[in-house]
Amino acid sequence: MTDTQTKLMWATQDNGSDINWYSAKSYCEGYSKGGGGWRMPTQNELVGLYQSGLRSWGSHAIKLTGNMVWASEASTSMYGSQDGDDVYFVTGCEGWFPKSKGAYNVSGYTHRALPVRNTP
Repeated sequence: MTDTQTKLMWATQDNGSDINWYSAKSYCEGYSKGGGGWRMPTQNELVGLYQSGLRSWGSHAIKLTGNMVWASEASTSMYGSQDGDDVYFVTGCEGWFPKSKGAYNVSGYTHRALPVRNTP
């Protein structure tokens, strides 16, 4: 799925199950449909995807099976945890979550990997 405004090519669906940041990064970089060059998207790219309306819960061009998608940015929190950036695809908001976890225990937030690549 190519976004003609941003010149980004998105996978047409996410990985399909809860995944932590490290595994999401490996999944995106190892994705091979249609050739190579896939990577984990940035937070700005995911927010742009949300704003463009190309995403949805299975009813648009990109099928998302969860409500959070990992972004490539990472940082260390003030408490010392290694956190990864994510985007909540219900509101388009950015957040931070421990890289080693794939889902919140009881709140229903689930993280997915969604590969992207630049087009020539």
